[in-house]
Amino acid sequence: MLSKYLAKYVDQQQSLGFKFRVQQILLRGYVGFAEERGDRHIRSARVLAWAARAPSPEQRRNRLLTVRRFALAMHAENPRHQVPAADALGHAVVKRRSPYIYSADEVARLLRATAELRPARYYRNPFRAITETRNDRPPLDEKHGRHAFLGTQQTSATISRCFHLRPPSGDPVALASQAPLIFCT
Repeated sequence: MLSKYLAKYVDQQQSLGFKFRVQQILLRGYVGFAEERGDRHIRSARVLAWAARAPSPEQRRNRLLTVRRFALAMHAENPRHQVPAADALGHAVVKRRSPYIYSADEVARLLRATAELRPARYYRNPFRAITETRNDRPPLDEKHGRHAFLGTQQTSATISRCFHLRPPSGDPVALASQAPLIFCT
């Protein structure tokens, strides 16, 4: 019985445009586990028992949430399907590396070091070097004396986004004397 529900659910997700490959594999694993034990409907206790067999906490949570979404869809059609709680195996722990923030001294040393590289017109400013070497357009708008390129550029592999990086000083003389910084991703 669960196999029929699963086939219908997978067809529905794929017809909506989802590839649904990994989820389908996980759900087939759950359905096989539950049907071996005689389940005809999704049971929260069985979902937790199956998810607990995963090798890591992240994978256990992924299994639980994948079957939970399946259970929510099936519960809408038949209330005998139980929906396990999303936090039944705990909350997700987000592991992010701390960003490295360059000090003003490090930025100044980096800019001095890049000014010594050749050809100098490309490396006087490392952020500008990225822009000048990646764009087909001239880096300066001759009429206004500033960078003409802002926005996006699509290449065969990526889309680049470029942003002006303004100096922290509000002094117009300091702003005019510094080369504009452009950072591209």
